[in-house]
Amino acid sequence: MPEQPEKKFTIIGKRAPDYKIYPAGIIYGGPTPDSQSILMNVCVDHSAFPNYTQHQIVDGRVDMSVVQDQAMVGDVEREILCGILLSTDQAKKLVGWLAQNLEKIERNLGGQPD
Repeated sequence: MPEQPEKKFTIIGKRAPDYKIYPAGIIYGGPTPDSQSILMNVCVDHSAFPNYTQHQIVDGRVDMSVVQDQAMVGDVEREILCGILLSTDQAKKLVGWLAQNLEKIERNLGGQPD
C-alpha cells in the first residue's frame, strides 16, 4: 500500500493594520475582580504636559514669545499605552515563554534569541 503523504496544518502570521510595538517601561495591573483573569497595563512616564497654555494677542497676532498663563497638573504623566487581558492559562504560558526566551538571551550572552 502506498505511503500516505504527511498531513500538514499551516498558520500564516499577519500583523493587524494598527499593530504597534510599545516600550514596556512600566507594567502594572493584577487579577481582575472576578479572579478569572489578569489585566496587565503597559505604560510609559514622561514630563507632564500643560493642560493649557495662554498667550497674549498683540495687534491682532498671537505673541508666542511670552506664556501668559498655563496649567500643569502633576510633575509626571503616566500614559497607559495598552492593556492586555490574560486568562490564568495564558498568563502561565506567557511566563514560560518569557523564561525560555530569557534563557536563550542569557545563553547567547546578550545576543538575539534563536
